[in-house]
Amino acid sequence: HEWTLDALRQGLDVVRLKGGDPFLYGRGAEEIEVFRKAGFAVEVVPGISSCLAAPLAAGIAVTTRGVADQLFVATGHGMHDTVPREIAPYAPGRTTVYLMSVSRMDSLMARLRQTGFPEATPVAVVERATTVHQRVLRGTVADIAARCKAEAVQSPATIVVGRAASALEHSAFSGDLPSSQSSCSKYVLGRGAVFAP
Repeated sequence: HEWTLDALRQGLDVVRLKGGDPFLYGRGAEEIEVFRKAGFAVEVVPGISSCLAAPLAAGIAVTTRGVADQLFVATGHGMHDTVPREIAPYAPGRTTVYLMSVSRMDSLMARLRQTGFPEATPVAVVERATTVHQRVLRGTVADIAARCKAEAVQSPATIVVGRAASALEHSAFSGDLPSSQSSCSKYVLGRGAVFAP
């Protein structure tokens, strides 16, 4: 934090733009304390968490009526570079999103199987979400680790586990429309309103 504190002491404004979720498995709270203790005001501009944005960018609705009515967010990066000891048990109506986990795919998927996740449970891995380099790999708890290894998936990547990971896989929810539909109108759905361009 020294370079940011130096800039603040010189009277400059400092923007700390995070590529991840600074308050979800991040060190946002710690950073605020550092700056406040040094006598500086801190303003937090909330964003949309990657645990929701990455699946959405890949055409995955983490909760969908009749598919998933629960959402569980976890890190796959436990203490001392291990997979967390406690994994939420399998529930058919739950979507589990793992952040900071792609480097531990083998051990994470093994832990899921050990805790009762059926091997056929759908999994989607969203690599570099919302960028021009975004890739989505789909598989199951049994095979996704091998697929990710074969495709050299790297961080940042968000892992979505559960039926929601494949529920809209073959829909036009995300991406370009087929050429036969290219002249169709589309709608944009946002909080509180539906806009028809």
